[in-house]
Amino acid sequence: GEDHENDCIEQEPATKRQLQEVLKMGTRGGWLVKPGGLEVGRQIGLGHFGAVYQGTHIASEKIVAVKRIREDRTRKEKNRSISDLVSEIALVSKLGAHPYIVGFVGASIDESNSAFSDPIMILEYMDGGCLQDVLEAQSNNGSPWRPPKATSYSWCTQLCAAL
Repeated sequence: GEDHENDCIEQEPATKRQLQEVLKMGTRGGWLVKPGGLEVGRQIGLGHFGAVYQGTHIASEKIVAVKRIREDRTRKEKNRSISDLVSEIALVSKLGAHPYIVGFVGASIDESNSAFSDPIMILEYMDGGCLQDVLEAQSNNGSPWRPPKATSYSWCTQLCAAL
């Protein structure tokens, strides 16, 4: 079987090129966070390829959400996850501020020792939790909660405005 490694793994050449491009974009855009510029706290979410942690952006002293590659990925999965996260960073960094999109704060990639660490995406922290948590909190004895039509319309309007 493939190794599960917690340290920096050997990235494929295409992934290394993507990481180098993000470093260039971050330097030009002023959003690249140097290693040590972030304190990572407790895990607040888990997805297919990433885990999200509450953290602190040291320079601004703001609470942020920190998205990292999951540690339990195989080498092949981890390289694919790195590629996906780098693509997400590249896209989100170009969006700009919008009232219905979680704000992009920056990204961090440690390039010391001529090896790259896994990328980290830093986003605005939303203290209300995710929509799934809100819906589950409103459920009644396991029955799914159905929001009033006005709320559903409002959410749909916000979603369309974000798109």
